[in-house]
Amino acid sequence: MKKLNTLATLFLALAFFSCSSDDNAEDEKDDIKLDYSEMIVGEWNFKSQAVNGVDEEYPDECHKEFEYQIYEENGSYKQTEFENHSGNGCEEVTPTAGSWDIDENNNLLLTINDVVYTVTITKLNQTVMEWELEIDYDEDGTIDIYTQVLTRRN
Repeated sequence: MKKLNTLATLFLALAFFSCSSDDNAEDEKDDIKLDYSEMIVGEWNFKSQAVNGVDEEYPDECHKEFEYQIYEENGSYKQTEFENHSGNGCEEVTPTAGSWDIDENNNLLLTINDVVYTVTITKLNQTVMEWELEIDYDEDGTIDIYTQVLTRRN
C-alpha cells in the first residue's frame, strides 16, 4: 500500500510540474518563426511565377535574368530592378526598397511604400523559397493567387 501511495504521489507531482501541450506547441511555433527569420536572410533569384496555378512568363528577360530579392538581418528588403529602356540590354534602375518581418503564423510581411503585403510562405529551406500572395495581379477587379519560386543566390 505504501508503494502504491508513493507511485500515486510521484504521478501527481509529474503531472503538476510538467508543461501543458499548449506550451510545447507555442515553443515549436516560436522555433519555426525563428528558423524562417534566419533562413530568409540572403539574396534570392527569381525562378518561376504563376497566377491562379497557371505558369506566367516574366514580362521581360531583365526581370528573370538579372533581378533578385535581398532580405537583410536588420529587416530591410530590396529588390534590384533592371529595364531595357534603350533596347541595348538590361540596365539597372532604382531598386524597390522596404522592410520585412515574419508574423506569428509564419507569413512574410513585406512593407513597400507604406503598403503591407501578407505573403504566405509555402516552402522555405536553404535553397528554395516558394510563396503566394492574394492580389489583383492583372488589375481586372478579381483577386488572384500569385505564386513565386525563388532560389538562393548566396
